[in-house]
Amino acid sequence: MHTTFGMLLSLALVWSHSAHADLPVAFVDVNVLPMDRQHILQHQTVLVQDKAILQIGPLKGVPIPEGAQRIEGNGTAYLLPGLADMHVHVSKPDDLALYVANGVTTVLHMGGDPIAAVGVISQGIESAPIASPRIFFAFKLHGGGEGLTVSTPELARSAVQLAKANGYDFIKVYNELSPPVFAAIVAEAQNQGMAVVGHGVRSVGLPKALFEGQVMVAHAEEFLYTAFEDHEDRSRIKSVVADTFRSGAYVTTTLSTNEVITRQWGRPKQVDARSACGVHDTQRARRLGERILCPCRHAGQRPRRRRARVPGRVHQGPASQRCAAARRHRQPGRTRHVSRLLDS
Repeated sequence: MHTTFGMLLSLALVWSHSAHADLPVAFVDVNVLPMDRQHILQHQTVLVQDKAILQIGPLKGVPIPEGAQRIEGNGTAYLLPGLADMHVHVSKPDDLALYVANGVTTVLHMGGDPIAAVGVISQGIESAPIASPRIFFAFKLHGGGEGLTVSTPELARSAVQLAKANGYDFIKVYNELSPPVFAAIVAEAQNQGMAVVGHGVRSVGLPKALFEGQVMVAHAEEFLYTAFEDHEDRSRIKSVVADTFRSGAYVTTTLSTNEVITRQWGRPKQVDARSACGVHDTQRARRLGERILCPCRHAGQRPRRRRARVPGRVHQGPASQRCAAARRHRQPGRTRHVSRLLDS
């Protein structure tokens, strides 16, 4: 029930700013979660204008200006500060409204779009009458493999300048960068007023990279691959956590993604069937009667368990081929991605 009412209030707030930005908005008789400590302010009136909170007070203690838009909470609706999701992959306009409906008013889009898409998306949000969170964009830089590859410090600096010129806010680093290239990315990003986020660069390591200028780690698992060198060593956890805290950097854990992967892949019978199929031989899978996954890496496209009787092959080739089947079965608006860890 709390979530439902929060959805209505969030959508009303965004609509009020887009359609009546010059008029005050009064949320009347709402329960406020101020998030400064564990308590709820019941039966409150919240007055908002020009994207600023003017006043919060008891129901009968806040005068409502004449002409203000009233949103009635009736004592059952909940209002809280906008949440931020700092690791998302958005591909459809429908995704944006879902964030707002669940109280998320700021997101960091972690890449995967053509470089020209940022301006198009931003202009579309500004001009279209749709509910959308504020979006920050990260530009992906690789040392090899998929995406834009930068192999020298000179190319790294040019790539950062290109990202800045095209409206990106962050630089997202990937695993294979060399130490000189990573250093050049950080230095140029600082010159351009951009922050560096992303994976744990293997050649630099974590938490060392955090002291050299990376401000956010995109997955908690990156520490396993770097600080712990792929080995579980509980004796080092305390020192790694302490160093990470001391660096002042942030960690986006994406633990919900691990949970999804555990649910889908923690099934030995299905996984064994997948392995037995080689490159997803659907005839073999049909005989086994198992389900298989399409590990789609396209942003916004959620890998989906598919019965083996679906005609054709579930691809393990380039992303554009692997996703051919998934496009026919994609569920619009889904933004939790198994692909985040499959990309790691």
